[in-house]
Amino acid sequence: MTGLFSNNLQMKLITGLFALLGLFAGLLIYGLSGEDAPPSSSSPAESLWKYKTAYVGDNSKVINLLSHLPFADLRREVSLQTQQSPYGVTVQYDFSKSAMKKTQIEPIFHNNAIAIFALIGNADQLTFKVQGTDTPSEYRYNRADIQQALDKDLRDYVKDLSSFENLLEQLNYR
Repeated sequence: MTGLFSNNLQMKLITGLFALLGLFAGLLIYGLSGEDAPPSSSSPAESLWKYKTAYVGDNSKVINLLSHLPFADLRREVSLQTQQSPYGVTVQYDFSKSAMKKTQIEPIFHNNAIAIFALIGNADQLTFKVQGTDTPSEYRYNRADIQQALDKDLRDYVKDLSSFENLLEQLNYR
């Protein structure tokens, strides 16, 4: 009986070991190549461009786009307004572990808004809610105001990747 128990235990250990090795191999092969994985050698424009969408309601692309913009690591919650126009995105951030001041945050949010409006065709409004700075604050943007500040129509900046790269260069986007 002892020999049978010992062989049975050995078989379970060997099977378990192979299962763990398979799991680790799967994580290495598939886990690092997922859509949420940060790009290794692509430019900022290329990493954002692949999430271009016509609709705020394409939540997968919207979330992935936000995941590739500055402050993605501070993002806490995202809500999408997709039921009726004006369509919009609200993103909550927690800056409590960041030493950044409002004067440093605002220009980056402004550039993020330009990129989002360019890449999400029907986005009309963006709200970035910030906690953890001197005082809680909101940064609100709408497509019409952003459009007025640009040289050409937002749609012209996303006709092709090269045009979008030019837009990001104008913004000194890194």
